[in-house]
Amino acid sequence: MPPITSVGTAIDARALWGLPIGLAWAMAGPALVTKQDRFGAVGHAVGEVAERMLQLGVNTVSFVRVGAFALAHAGLCTAVVGMAEAAGPGYWPVLLLGNAAIVGLEEPESGGSSGKSRNLATVIRCHPRGRPIRQRARPGTGIAWFT
Repeated sequence: MPPITSVGTAIDARALWGLPIGLAWAMAGPALVTKQDRFGAVGHAVGEVAERMLQLGVNTVSFVRVGAFALAHAGLCTAVVGMAEAAGPGYWPVLLLGNAAIVGLEEPESGGSSGKSRNLATVIRCHPRGRPIRQRARPGTGIAWFT
């Protein structure tokens, strides 16, 4: 997808007219510059466009998920501060216990997210154009790990 179309729609939705032109150019362009196997070049370009669209969709969902997590965190913090202010002289203990509860509630989600990111980085390295994964032994242990 041409970047100018993506950026343009944020400013004015009429810029979407460029989307079909950009998609056609991205798919037909390789056939125009390839001397042999033009149909293969178009098929490869269609696959590349489909992959890029899926990547954009997955990244969008990921950012929306991060935004929802931030809103949930803000709501929990507001509730804890409100309870602490209502506690009067017990402000600091309620604030500390409330923050500990927030950490306890949010840690499984944030820990899972970092694990997913780590796993995604490993999978990306397996991609044909990525760096191959090599199994190595940890120094001094002989236990295998991946780099």
